[in-house]
Amino acid sequence: CIVTGFRANKNDLIRFVVSPEKFLVPDLKNKLPGRGIWVTSNKDILEKAIVGNIFSKAAKEKINISPNLITNIENQLRQHILANVSLAKKAGMAIFGFEKVRLALANNTDWLLIQAYDGSRREVDRLSGKVKKDNIINCLNGSELGSIFGRNVVIHCVVLNSGFVQKIIFEANRLNNLKNPLRDYSSNRKTEN
Repeated sequence: CIVTGFRANKNDLIRFVVSPEKFLVPDLKNKLPGRGIWVTSNKDILEKAIVGNIFSKAAKEKINISPNLITNIENQLRQHILANVSLAKKAGMAIFGFEKVRLALANNTDWLLIQAYDGSRREVDRLSGKVKKDNIINCLNGSELGSIFGRNVVIHCVVLNSGFVQKIIFEANRLNNLKNPLRDYSSNRKTEN
C-alpha cells in the first residue's frame, strides 16, 4: 500500500493505473495495462492518498483525480456484486422471497444470505437471527436486489454454494471496507514495502 507501506494480500488492496490522459483509474479486476498503484481498500486510507497527493508521488507525475473517486469505486463494486447475483440467478443458484429463503436455509448448509440494508429491522431479524454472521451480507438495498429478480423490492436472497458465493463475498468485503472502515492503519508502524 502506497499510504501505509504495509505488504498485504491483493484481495485487501485496490489497484489503480494512470490513463494516457493522466487520470487515475481504479482497476478493480486487476486487468488494465500499466504500472499498478496499490492502496488498501479502506475509505480513510484512500482519502489520505487523495488529500496527501500520494498518487502523484507514486506515479512520479501529475495526475488528475476525480472528486467522486471513492463513490465511483463503491458504485463499481456494487455493480460487480449485482452482476454476480444475477449470474447466480440465471444458473439457478439464487432464490428470493422469505419462505423460499427460509426453506433453502433449512435444507442446505452451503449458502450465502443477502439481505437488503434498507429492509425493516423486524423483517431482517426474522432470518438473520438464525444464521452465522459470516454467511450474511447486507451492502445492497431492496430495489437493487429487486432489479435482479424483476421486482420492485427484494429483502432476502440466498445464493447457494457455487463459484458465485466467493466472488460476492470478496466484492462485498471490499465495499464494506470503503463504506465502513474497519480499523485505523495510520497508528500502526510502517514496515518496509
